[in-house]
Amino acid sequence: MLFAKVYYEEVIEFPVNERKLRETLSHMSLPKDITDEHLEGTGYVVIGPWSSFEQPEETETHVVRLDTPIKTDLGWERTWLLKEVPEDHKPHRRRFKLKQIRAKRDVLMERADKLVQRYNREVRLGLPITFSIERIDTYMQALADITSAENLYNITWPEL
Repeated sequence: MLFAKVYYEEVIEFPVNERKLRETLSHMSLPKDITDEHLEGTGYVVIGPWSSFEQPEETETHVVRLDTPIKTDLGWERTWLLKEVPEDHKPHRRRFKLKQIRAKRDVLMERADKLVQRYNREVRLGLPITFSIERIDTYMQALADITSAENLYNITWPEL
């Protein structure tokens, strides 16, 4: 949970994490789950994890950052800012994104390997086939090809 210091409906400090808030308000006894009611009169407000504003998607050239919250009829809401990635950071971001994609892909491949084992067992025992091996092979090939996608920030993951 994040908080903001507000003065006359204007955010003057954001983001404030819970530890910093508790240190600043150490003269008060705050409960485990802090609400706006607990912060009344302190100048701080809760910035919930939700927002009615759509969060933009990261791309290879732009990163999403938290921006200053806005007060709406629903309370204080998060907003986002797209910032351009410096040229010298782009190769590092691409490598990091590929690492994330490979990690997810490897987990999905392990699950698919178990389906292959299940298929082989069903064939050996003459049981009804749960998933066709062709379907599993197509799925696993799509997973193998995922790292060659043109846009690593807009991956459409195959489904089995």
